[in-house]
Amino acid sequence: MLEERAFKNIKSTARRVTTPRRKLGEVLIETGLINVEHLKDALKTQRDTGKRLGDILVEKKYISEEEMALALALQLKIEYIDLNEYTIESRILEIIPRETATRFTCVSINISNNLLEVAMADPLNLNMIKDLQFVTGYKIKPAISTASQIQDILQKHYNPVKSLSEVANEFENDEIMEFLPDEKSEQEETHSVE
Repeated sequence: MLEERAFKNIKSTARRVTTPRRKLGEVLIETGLINVEHLKDALKTQRDTGKRLGDILVEKKYISEEEMALALALQLKIEYIDLNEYTIESRILEIIPRETATRFTCVSINISNNLLEVAMADPLNLNMIKDLQFVTGYKIKPAISTASQIQDILQKHYNPVKSLSEVANEFENDEIMEFLPDEKSEQEETHSVE
């Protein structure tokens, strides 16, 4: 009886004790992406402005947007997706409505059973993940990518830029109608002006 109670206490304590997430600054220094001086400067700016540390480091050009995303992936233990090297089917991309994808800076990249993998710029936004689950009807598996890569994917999919030859090819088989002013109307207009 005493052993059983002790075992239950250990089990419940083990559930509550989790490994604390490493601080982002520590990850960045350990990986050699920034030095201690950069971190101190960015932390001072963070205290003064309230901005996120990663945003400050990128703004100050201490690290690139991609390096920041990789460091967050290491810190959060989630996958980093380089969307420049990733092909997404249109049907997958359109699972998340355009307005939602734009608002949250995210794109769906893969689906398996009832699990939708989503590349997002801010995987710490739990409200976004809940909203995505509600909107799509799928469980969400977050991955991280850069905001600029996600915006590029959305731009290319929803607002593709076409070359002049592509536009001309679209009209190639269409009948072209020419609208010329009617001669009679022009003559009537000149007489009525006089």
